[in-house]
Amino acid sequence: MELKESFLTLKETAALLRLSPATVWRRIQSGDLEACYFGERSCRIPRSAIDDFVKRSFRVSGTEGVTHG
Repeated sequence: MELKESFLTLKETAALLRLSPATVWRRIQSGDLEACYFGERSCRIPRSAIDDFVKRSFRVSGTEGVTHG
């Protein structure tokens, strides 16, 4: 079986997103960020979940109220 998904630690995810580990943990607890648990204390965040989180959180400044069509 080949595993193609990459997983990051809480600390690696925090560094990548430039957030504190506590903020990343709160996002996991609130359900905003998916995480996988391996054992009792080992938490890993799939790279795809980080990408999805960034896409959902991304907002371009100055485009509020602009309609396309």
